[in-house]
Order: sequence, then structure tokens, then C-alpha cells
Amino acid sequence: QQFQQEAMGRVNAEPTLQEGAIHEPVRCMAVLSAGFACVSGLLLGYDVGVTNGALGPLQRTFQLNPHQKGLFAGLLNLWALPGCLLAGKVADRVGRRRAIAI
Repeated sequence: QQFQQEAMGRVNAEPTLQEGAIHEPVRCMAVLSAGFACVSGLLLGYDVGVTNGALGPLQRTFQLNPHQKGLFAGLLNLWALPGCLLAGKVADRVGRRRAIAI
């Protein structure tokens, strides 16, 4: 019955405890944060796919050996490194929720 009420939009705004789990209403900022995280992962995957397709022409143009091709493809993940290194300090300074929003 509670599921039917939630589906029809009659949800209690307060967290409720049912069978040991806390159910809270979905907040707009949580949905936006999850959406941006999903898009970020999707774009990184797309970049890796494009790089895989570009490795053949790059190898022919620049005469890359297999080690150099692997290094080129692997270096794409380094673009995520500054965010990983700074995220903890930003969260300590402005708070976890604001850091996610940034």
C-alpha cells in the first residue's frame, strides 16, 4: 500500500523506518548529482572508444610502437586525477554536499 501511495505522489516528506531500512524522499540535488556522475562516466567511456578507433591512424601517422599506443590510451585516465586529488580537500572545506554540487 505504501508503494501505491508513493507512486501516486502522496509521499510523506519525513523519513520513515520500515523493516530496518530508512526511506527518504528523493531530492532534486541528489538526482542531479547522480545524473552528472552518470554523464561523466558515459563521456569517459565514449572518449576511450574514440581513442580506440583513432589508434590505428595515429600509429600509421606517428609510427607508434605498441608500448607508445598503450601509453597514449592509458594517459586519458590521468585527466581524472586532478579531480580525484582535490575532491577530498574540497569536501573538507565546503562540505560533502557542496563538493558534489561543484
